[in-house]
Amino acid sequence: MAVTVSHAGTEASMSPVELDGFGAGGGVVLVVEDDRIDRQLIKEILVEDGGYQVVLTSSAELALGLLESRTDIRLVITDVNMPGGMDGFHLARRVAERWPAMRIVTVSGHDHQGGGDVPRGAYFLYKAYLPSALLGLVQKLMSDRVAAPLR
Repeated sequence: MAVTVSHAGTEASMSPVELDGFGAGGGVVLVVEDDRIDRQLIKEILVEDGGYQVVLTSSAELALGLLESRTDIRLVITDVNMPGGMDGFHLARRVAERWPAMRIVTVSGHDHQGGGDVPRGAYFLYKAYLPSALLGLVQKLMSDRVAAPLR
């Protein structure tokens, strides 16, 4: 299984937002994923293996609201292809503009010509990635001293 990580510039009845984890990994990760199975998989990797506190949501619009209302989110992981008016690349650009110090990872199973739509400073992770690849990238980004957003 090939894992590609690139860096730009150097539940059916689930409520719209779900919180899990204890924060032992050093911060809160916002996961924006419309697919319930993928959302749960990412949560399991980050909470059980990484000890991170995770906030889950299924749309870019809800993600922006969460970012406006919470100051403890340090990293956004967003799927690229989502229903609604805003895809993951658009969300990533909005987040990068509004919170320049926020760490961003975009994920997709589709080829996006090298992730050209990924904002400068954000990362692109190609599905199907190994859980260790996702966790390793999150650990790297969360350990970076500048990962905390300046608000």
